[in-house]
Amino acid sequence: MKRLLFLTLFVLTAIVGWAQTTFTQGDFTYTVTDDETKTVSVKATSTSVTGDLVIPSSVTNEDVTYSVTRIEAEAFKSSSITSVSIPASVLTIGNEAFNFINALVSVRIEDGDTPLTLENYYYGAFHNGDAGSEQCTKTIYLGRNIVSSVENRSCTEFNTVEELTIGPKVTALGDNAFNGCTGLQSVDLSNATSLTSIGVSAFYGCSNLASIGHSQLKLTTIGAGAFYGCSKLTTLDLGTTLTAIPENMLFGCSALTGITIPASVQSVGAHAFYDCDGLTSITIEDSETALEWNGTDYHPLNEVHANYTLYLGRDLTTEYNMCFFPGATSVVIGDQVTSVNPHLFEGATKLASVTMGSGVTTIG
Repeated sequence: MKRLLFLTLFVLTAIVGWAQTTFTQGDFTYTVTDDETKTVSVKATSTSVTGDLVIPSSVTNEDVTYSVTRIEAEAFKSSSITSVSIPASVLTIGNEAFNFINALVSVRIEDGDTPLTLENYYYGAFHNGDAGSEQCTKTIYLGRNIVSSVENRSCTEFNTVEELTIGPKVTALGDNAFNGCTGLQSVDLSNATSLTSIGVSAFYGCSNLASIGHSQLKLTTIGAGAFYGCSKLTTLDLGTTLTAIPENMLFGCSALTGITIPASVQSVGAHAFYDCDGLTSITIEDSETALEWNGTDYHPLNEVHANYTLYLGRDLTTEYNMCFFPGATSVVIGDQVTSVNPHLFEGATKLASVTMGSGVTTIG
């Protein structure tokens, strides 16, 4: 009898405890996810929620204050919100949390030191229509690093973004972060003072990306194909701390007018600037350290239709002896250069003038 009474009390206690784990305040329904750490998840009370949505960082219920750490799967799906601000307290956003919201034009992920995990399975958390559609998410402020639960996804999260701003807490843009975001037109990195890494194919195929604004980047790594096919990008300042330019980085960037390879760069990968036919100038900055200019049958720079001036400020080490600068119209060789590689300008039929630096001792 005592055992039966104990079990009955245990079940009743569990039922009472469960009933207290969910509560509603205004447009939000909260579920306690951890009693000890006092954390809750949040979702909309109904799909009728509208206007500018600000997710609270904390909520108090029955004199207990909880931290809001999770936005539930499908939490605001198909609602009528026009903008959303997500606080730094939120650590996870569930699958399709903000999907199919035709009115949602602005997303702000507040600055934070802890990465935000997106639990995306098919569409992701912010998939809204198609890029270029009249009603879609157009502006995004990204205030911290993003971690995706599914690797190598192509622009399923912010597929309709047109204007992207990166905040000072972001240290890395992951692989494929905005891969295939064909509506993306501008990226503002002017406050991205902590950004050191751009992942593989991060902006791959962003065919309408025309400008990347910043004051001074501190990039140390850029992944292969990071800007592959960004055919409207006219300029890209690589800063002064980048150590390597990977293969295919600017492949097919036909609107690019100038390339400056900073002295910090030690190597340039195959096809790095392939088919950049709009080039008018190439600058390889002065350095006492030779630049490893990698290539195969298709070297990093094959711009058959380009006409550009070249400043060569350092020696090149190459795997193959071939014409690396077929589009050069004039060449200035800096004083740090000691040798001109064999075949370096062979067949460069548009080359009209060469100014030789004082350090050159060997011409191949």
